[in-house]
Amino acid sequence: EANPRGLWRRTTLESYRTDNPDWDVILDLDELARVEDENWVWAGPEVIEPDHTLAMISLSRGGADATVVREFDMRTREFVSGGFELAEAKSSVSWEDEDTLLVCTDFGEGSMTESGYPRIAKRWRRGEPLADAETVYEAEPTDVRVIASIDRTPGFEHTRLGRYTDFYHRIRYEVRDGELIELKVPTDSSLSLHREWLLISLRTDWQVGEVTYP
Repeated sequence: EANPRGLWRRTTLESYRTDNPDWDVILDLDELARVEDENWVWAGPEVIEPDHTLAMISLSRGGADATVVREFDMRTREFVSGGFELAEAKSSVSWEDEDTLLVCTDFGEGSMTESGYPRIAKRWRRGEPLADAETVYEAEPTDVRVIASIDRTPGFEHTRLGRYTDFYHRIRYEVRDGELIELKVPTDSSLSLHREWLLISLRTDWQVGEVTYP
């Protein structure tokens, strides 16, 4: 009742398994909304892995699709002064390292799809103006949106780029030594990575040689 906007909090696995976990509050959304006089709605964090030291926090005004994205130091529990920050837009970000992000956002004229989502993925380095960020991949204007994500699991690092060609279909690539390698999976499937494993969730039958996966 005291936190209708929510708390971002954490605990240890050991503590979570008890009846009364010892929660460590990282960010109080209600207090943040009060102090900043904004109708903030939580839209999620992009936490740097495996460090768990920095996060890019997305905040929505009143639940809008567009969000403000701000860098947050999980050690000090404060937003980083002069850190990475994106103006209100339909953005997504992924950590490459503590000083580099892959960013999909509104970069200005021609950078959005006809659906109103980001069309371009760029590599943005700390201290660099967003306008100078390096383009790494572009979707088509007729696509729904661009895809850019990084898995920083030690020993199993992956960078994936791609595009939603429509709401249900995606063309996806892994970046290997600067080359885009297309992932030959059904375009209407969903993917998730865990270390060396790629989980493919199918919406339609997939024919592989003489085998059909339903």
